[in-house]
Amino acid sequence: VGQSFSIQGVIFDRVGSYWAIYSSSPEAAKMLRDAAASVSKAPGSLFIETSYRDFDEVVKALKLAGGSLEQAIESPLYWAATSVYNLVKIHGSNAVGKISAVLRVFGSIIANRMARTASGEVDRLISAIQRYSRSGVVEGYVEERTPVGRIDIVKTAIKTAILGPDAKPVQRIYVEPVSRVVLVVDKSGSMGEKIGAFENIAYAAGIASLVANSVDALFDVIAFDSNVYQLGRDLDQRGAIDRLASISEAGGGTSYSSAIEHAADIAEEGSTVVIVGDFIDTVLPDASVLSKISGRDIKFVLCPTPGYNPGYLEALRRALNAEVIHPDKEL
Repeated sequence: VGQSFSIQGVIFDRVGSYWAIYSSSPEAAKMLRDAAASVSKAPGSLFIETSYRDFDEVVKALKLAGGSLEQAIESPLYWAATSVYNLVKIHGSNAVGKISAVLRVFGSIIANRMARTASGEVDRLISAIQRYSRSGVVEGYVEERTPVGRIDIVKTAIKTAILGPDAKPVQRIYVEPVSRVVLVVDKSGSMGEKIGAFENIAYAAGIASLVANSVDALFDVIAFDSNVYQLGRDLDQRGAIDRLASISEAGGGTSYSSAIEHAADIAEEGSTVVIVGDFIDTVLPDASVLSKISGRDIKFVLCPTPGYNPGYLEALRRALNAEVIHPDKEL
């Protein structure tokens, strides 16, 4: 893509790190107006935070997938998955960088829409992660007259009883927490099933990337079939999306139990574990795994993709005391 190009009469001109977008025909003008209206934005005020290199890759991917800008804004998760599927078909394992760009840009579109609507299943997904994150932990105590924390009344009273007026207030020092999220993506053979124009695995990567784009956290990324693959630990948002971009091909058996056990082993207290997949399995985590989880401050959120198994999903929800959220209904 050069400094200037057009798609269906919509002209893109690069100015530094930004793009000027305008129409060259009445039809293109209407398409732009409709696209802006679909996201409740006036013409001239639609902004997506992205680099021009990422945007270049997305424009190319959309063209290959046969999609339009209006369609991409209206149904971002669908077109993200369709674009990823086409990139994998064309470029194979060399598509990882391009897929990362697609997931970042479409994730920005989805997060922007979510911030405006603040309702529905997508908002429930992000709100659940934020709600389950711990609010703070005590690092220790300090004796200090200057306010530096919260006074511990009991400890201060004991000190005062011992030392009298020379006693200093005992204050609790808190550490601001960092939200931690474990993203678990099913890449088993059944995730290779086509849902519309793309494979379910691409849809799952889109949902997981939505979480990575929308939550300020440190991420662990896991993929699984009958085996479990640790793709990254303590990742920032960009790092998590880059790892998710590598989950592009489905194959193998399925073991949700193994993936859940591994996620519980690596999850820190106060973490949220988000599992994305079709939940086509028959074996639940055994009693030893569930007992290990029950004593931990870990919350599970289950996000089914199209074609999921409702029976296994419900059984797993009960076993894990998990929350089930369907972001695919809105995106």
